[in-house]
Amino acid sequence: MLGADRVIAIDRFPERLQMAAAAKAEIINYEEIDAGEAVTEMTGGRGPDACIDAVGMEAHGTGLDAFYDKAKQAVRLESDRPTALRQLILACRKGGTVSIPGVYGGFVDKVPLGAAFNKGLTMKMGQTHVQRYLRPLLDRIQKGEIDPTFVIYLSHNFSGTGIVPVLNCLFRRCLTTKPLSRREKEALCVVNKSQASSYFLRQ
Repeated sequence: MLGADRVIAIDRFPERLQMAAAAKAEIINYEEIDAGEAVTEMTGGRGPDACIDAVGMEAHGTGLDAFYDKAKQAVRLESDRPTALRQLILACRKGGTVSIPGVYGGFVDKVPLGAAFNKGLTMKMGQTHVQRYLRPLLDRIQKGEIDPTFVIYLSHNFSGTGIVPVLNCLFRRCLTTKPLSRREKEALCVVNKSQASSYFLRQ
């Protein structure tokens, strides 16, 4: 959408990796291979131009640093697990951009700030400015430039059932993305711009 030639998605859940692959992203399962080494190899040793930490403080890892974070959290010496942040700082190319929409809430340890400094990385972070991006995204959906329906998982119909079944399903991980009722999916596909805009702005 913004002109990227390649997108590499890193996750551990097969259903989310399949969804990323369906959207033409290259995928890495970090439980099977070292994500940092894989990204470096896939980019010819250069590293990606931009890296996004979309998970934030609840990142999972498989290496020694992940065990270190869990141990420090257990004795309340660290509040967040910056596994993904460490990896993307080390993977990003010199002069690249690190974006952190993933939420961090407190203190982190062993973040390679020296590497970020010496590589001249630009770091951007903070809560996503929804009001800034909502209108232009809706306009592009209305024009058919973006089809977001592939991220809507509708194998379960929760219409009129209340919130408890949705939460139970989320905890069992039988939903992988935002749970929407059929009415909500139909509203997403409304052709009338004013109807779609007013629906989303009420949410």
